[in-house]
Amino acid sequence: MNVKPDTDLTAQPLRRADELEEALGNCRLALIQTVHAMSAVAARRDQFTAHHQLRVAELSVAMGRRLGLDSERLEGLYLGALVHDIGKIAIPWEILSKPGAFTAAERSLVESHAQIGADILAPLILPWPIQLIVAQHHERLDGSGYPARLRGEAILPEARIVAVADVFQSMCDDRPYRLALGIDPALAELERGAGVTFDADAVRALQAIAAAERSVEALWGSLAVDAHDAGAYACALERPHGAAFEAPPGIPVSWSSSPLATPAGACRAQRAEDPHR
Repeated sequence: MNVKPDTDLTAQPLRRADELEEALGNCRLALIQTVHAMSAVAARRDQFTAHHQLRVAELSVAMGRRLGLDSERLEGLYLGALVHDIGKIAIPWEILSKPGAFTAAERSLVESHAQIGADILAPLILPWPIQLIVAQHHERLDGSGYPARLRGEAILPEARIVAVADVFQSMCDDRPYRLALGIDPALAELERGAGVTFDADAVRALQAIAAAERSVEALWGSLAVDAHDAGAYACALERPHGAAFEAPPGIPVSWSSSPLATPAGACRAQRAEDPHR
């Protein structure tokens, strides 16, 4: 059998380089899809948290762009924010949705979600610092956060961005245990903590974004477009943006609508205890 030799000595290395680049691209896409799949699995159990994570991811991307993060870091920031609360799948829903103050044991359990989330992600070898974002999104500059009581520059910049977006979204949207507090109280709370508990640059980026949109609905709508246009986050979740969330099994139907039906007294008690929750 006669085999025609490949006389072009440059062709094979170029083909192999193209094949390697394609394989690496496929691996990257598989990792992105894995993170999205984890988010989707968590949504089956707790759609309130999934909704929160998506909003935080969109806001984090907008903040990251204002802070000059490149596309690689924006991609990791988005994916990390998208699963930042994944550790809450280990926390009983009855505790997560409790309208009143936590007991010491309940608070300790809820605060464990950051480390649990990091542990869930630990087996994955990822090109982005997603595990650190998840582990550190409740750390605070002055060391008052958890789980490791990190301070200042010891906290990953992406985690500092997610920390600000997390608090803002939590205060601006209805939660299963209380009604929304609104944009202005959320911005005021973050302003008080700027440079003390929260990264001042991240707070300034958020203020600039929020200044253009004075309603929560308009803000989230603009952020969804911004996150989509940013590029590398195109692995769509099962739920189209803007689609209604349905209450997971066992959750009172009255909590699945907006505004969420919680007693006014319980809402006031929760606000006084921890407006960030």
